[in-house]
This record gives sequence, structure tokens and C-alpha cells, in this order.
Amino acid sequence: MAQLDLDLESASRTASSLQTVKLNVVVRKGQYTGSLYIFEYTSADSAETVLQKLRLYFNQHMSTPWTRFWLYSLLCRRLAIETATLASVDTSQFHPITVTISDSKSNKLLSDAFHHPKVLQHSQQHIMPQYPDNAIVLRPVLDKDRICYLLAAVLVVSPAPAAIVAWYTAKVEVGVSLCVGLFTMVSTIRAVIGWAQE
Repeated sequence: MAQLDLDLESASRTASSLQTVKLNVVVRKGQYTGSLYIFEYTSADSAETVLQKLRLYFNQHMSTPWTRFWLYSLLCRRLAIETATLASVDTSQFHPITVTISDSKSNKLLSDAFHHPKVLQHSQQHIMPQYPDNAIVLRPVLDKDRICYLLAAVLVVSPAPAAIVAWYTAKVEVGVSLCVGLFTMVSTIRAVIGWAQE
């Protein structure tokens, strides 16, 4: 019984020593504006755990499955992280609220860790910006790897309908034209979307 009391007291002391840490997270909407969310984690969380929680928070509260499909699959984007200073934030308002972003700069370490938190597995340094004036900004950027995968998939798949058309019409040149046309069309669409979104 005495051991149980000691364990409960120790657990209570540990829980009381944990502090809730707040972090401003902004999803960029325009060149200088974005939607602000307040993300919380505990002082005992490692950098790796914080990024895992942040990714889960983004998926649950800051985006929908459709927007992620549109962003990642159709537009070939990935989220990059910037650190920024926020101009006059009223934290008493309900979130998300629209804020003005100033002095933002990309952070490659946090961007990589957002997608692969194990990058920070052995990191002991404090890497998150200080609340309430600073924030991390999530910004979609063009993912060249995804574009390469998409074009490779089209290159592999497009001969199938071309072969069917060639067999059905008994004209090989029609099938080849269809194959080349499909690949050219998808390549052009990807190039235009990439150019327009940059």
C-alpha cells in the first residue's frame, strides 16, 4: 500500500512538472497572410514527438482528406515549413484567425522532419520558435519527386490503351499517336500547374 502511495505521489509530481507549451502554426493563404492555429504540446516531448503530433494535428484540424489528395496527388505539392514573425496577434480570438506574416524564412530541418520525424530522433536542441510573436508557417511547394513519379507512371500505363486502340482499329500508328498524345497532355498539364502555382 505504501509503495502504491509513493508511485501515485511520484506520478502526480511528474504530471505537475510538465508544462504545456504553445506554438503558433500558420497555414499560408497568400503572400503575406495565413490562418493561425494554436498548437500545444508538453515540455517533456522530444523534437521528434512534437513533429509527429504537429503532423497529426494538421491532418485532423487544418486540412481534409480531399484537400490533401488535391494538394499531394493532383498538384504534386509537399508542405514546407518556414519560421516567421507575426504582426500583432490577438490570441483571445477564436482560431483559426487571419494573420499577417513578416520576415519568414524557410527551415529545411523542420520541413524534412515534418514528413520524416525520425530526422530529429537524436536532436536535443530547442528548434521551435517562441510563442506568441513567432510562428512556423506551413506552405505548399512543388514536389519534383512526385512529378517524376507521375510522369513515370503515365509513361508505363499509357501504352495499354494505345495497344487496345491499335488492335481494335488494326492501325499501329493510331495506337502510337494515342500513347504519345496521352503522355504529352499529362506532361503539359503538370508543367502548366507547376508554373502557375510557383
